[in-house]
Amino acid sequence: MNKIIRLLSVTLFCSVFQNLSSQSLTEGRDKFSIERTGLQTLISSRNLQLTVNIVKPSTFPESSDPGKWKVINETPESRKLAGVAGELQTTTYETNIGLMICEAWTPDSKDLIAFRQTFTNKTKKQVRLNTIFPLYIEGKDPFSFGEIKNWRILEQFRRKNDLPVTEMPVASKSVICDPFFIINNNNGNGNNLFIGFQTFSLHLADISISFDRDLRLNNISANCDFEGTEVPPDGSRTSQWVVISAGDDTNQLIDDYTGRLREYYGVKEPARDAPSVYCTWYYHADNYNEEIFGRDIAQFRKEHIPFDVFLIDECWDVNDWGDFEANESFPGGMKRVAAQINSAGYNAGIWTAPFLVDGESDLAKEHPGWLLKNCRGVRCTFNMNNRDHFILDLTYPGVSDYLEEQFRKISGDWGYKYFKFDFMRSVFLDTDQQFYDRSATSLEAYRRGLEAIRRGTGSDAYISVCGGHYGASFGIANTQRSGSDVKSRWDETELPKYRQNILRTWMGALWHVDPDAMMVRKQTIAEPADKRGLTTGFFTDDEAFTNALNQFIGGNLITFTEDFAKIDEERKMLYKYVIPSVNSPSRPVDLFNLKCPEIMVTKITPGCEKLKDWNMLSIINWSDEDKTYSIPLDDMIISNLQGESFLVFDFQEQIILGWFKKGETITVEKLGGHHSKLLKIIEWDGKSAMFVGTDLNFSCGGVEIADIEYNNGSFSGEIETGWYVPVKLSFVIPSEEGYKLNQVTMEPGQKRFITAF
Repeated sequence: MNKIIRLLSVTLFCSVFQNLSSQSLTEGRDKFSIERTGLQTLISSRNLQLTVNIVKPSTFPESSDPGKWKVINETPESRKLAGVAGELQTTTYETNIGLMICEAWTPDSKDLIAFRQTFTNKTKKQVRLNTIFPLYIEGKDPFSFGEIKNWRILEQFRRKNDLPVTEMPVASKSVICDPFFIINNNNGNGNNLFIGFQTFSLHLADISISFDRDLRLNNISANCDFEGTEVPPDGSRTSQWVVISAGDDTNQLIDDYTGRLREYYGVKEPARDAPSVYCTWYYHADNYNEEIFGRDIAQFRKEHIPFDVFLIDECWDVNDWGDFEANESFPGGMKRVAAQINSAGYNAGIWTAPFLVDGESDLAKEHPGWLLKNCRGVRCTFNMNNRDHFILDLTYPGVSDYLEEQFRKISGDWGYKYFKFDFMRSVFLDTDQQFYDRSATSLEAYRRGLEAIRRGTGSDAYISVCGGHYGASFGIANTQRSGSDVKSRWDETELPKYRQNILRTWMGALWHVDPDAMMVRKQTIAEPADKRGLTTGFFTDDEAFTNALNQFIGGNLITFTEDFAKIDEERKMLYKYVIPSVNSPSRPVDLFNLKCPEIMVTKITPGCEKLKDWNMLSIINWSDEDKTYSIPLDDMIISNLQGESFLVFDFQEQIILGWFKKGETITVEKLGGHHSKLLKIIEWDGKSAMFVGTDLNFSCGGVEIADIEYNNGSFSGEIETGWYVPVKLSFVIPSEEGYKLNQVTMEPGQKRFITAF
């Protein structure tokens, strides 16, 4: 049975607290009324009321209860946070073991509040610091944000294999998020409450929300984990900043958050140059060797698929992790491999697991003290590929210098400029580890190691972090994986990986998003040497198209793996849709969809400055049944576009669906299960001829049109592409019926076009 999905415009939730009717919005964000009383801060807005409590940290020896603390200083001052002017209220408390400095910051606009705490040891001995709680909300205190039964909670996490999700609260259950969550208080159509860590590189942290058996709020707690690190006399440790904001536009709240992150850390928005990467893993795994490489490089020299990076994934140093030298699979060495890649017109890329060490490696034998141990003196291990690997103690003297030296060799001497780093999480997974530097948290150790590697690779190298910590890699990594390893099939184990990508496209404002490899081959029987089932491919044609669209939705890095000597031409041509990258991550419209968002908007700023901006609308039916979609042209779809009338162009069919006024509804009838639809939405006044799009790239002309002119009834211009394929160009012409679609096809290799209508 067809199910009609209607997307409603976001409307204001009408109920307000008494005496708050004068509170207003700042560009879609709620303004807060803030009142401080002793150890509590009462925050309220038109839809929200909550109380933040100061609670004692978890330490050994134990801190006294806050009720016994003595206020020794209170200081209000003007202070900027992440480049925003505001007021910082600092209260210093004296405890039985030291000082607790509690900070609360509000911008001048009053649409945000941030909390941070610092512990200073004032005893004569070491104090072991476990956890600081800069934000703690108890349900028994005044709290209101709509009915909890109507909440939808968007939960984010900081590791690639975790599954971001939108879910409804469950009685007697806790939700743990990191780095933020967003609560919508009316089944996806109401006001939104954002709570998250504004900083995230100092230590592990999470935010927990728990409910009692009657679905009442127990508490919301921001938990900054210092892992029992030692704080010396007069030493201090500071928590992350945790922020609260609220508003109607979820994507705006996230944009504000990422903007503050970039400003706080002094990191620029990622450049619009995310590469396309051929990766050896997802067909050959660790069976890849010099012989197969020779066949691949010959194939690419023959047809020159226009990608950027040839990545040698895990294979070249199997069983020798830590030594960074080629094994018997590459007898000619990795320097020769890089030279061959570079001479073929690609950039050489290489995989390593830089923080792991094999027991039989020279490194493990020569420097046993460099291997991380737990508090009992036993070496920590990380199991991968059914084998235990040792972990480097990144705080041990000499380790950082070694990593810097090795990666200077691989980059400067061997010639690799693209680096994929895997299994980075090994450093912070074991909470029982004991670093040489007892004052260092696992994330501080992680950061030291990654900084050393960056010094070795040089600032011009491109670093891809796979399986690390998003926050601790920020500002060093050029790209980070947004999801788990994928396979070329459509089933219940693979579908959550699409959700990982879609619910993490917001990260494209911080680094290039990597949704993992695109694979579209048809191959039902695995290759003889394939023990993992990676060489197979079971997608139908429609599923393969959706898989390609997933890369476009990610909007940044394009990674792929095929045997291009075997893949059929039709499936190979799916790659022309996404290479080169559109460099514009999509935004989910139905962000609080409990299964997975189905409607995504991609903003296109075309490379040709003579063209105006447009949006691409992706619609994906994740279900097994047909669905009809009715989508209003409201601000969720076209807020960034000017004008009152919009042309809607179907990319797959290369036809105009209609000419719509703002607010009218686009209907997509009976979209099949596992199918997707890609539409271009562009402003058109109906008075003059206009370029509509191409069939070459999912951007529909955004990346491939280099130049275009319209003079005396004729279009002329230039296409820029490395694909040797025909390209169809579409134009709209005003007519008595409203409009007429005219199309021309360019021959493979043709650059210039001239059309007359």
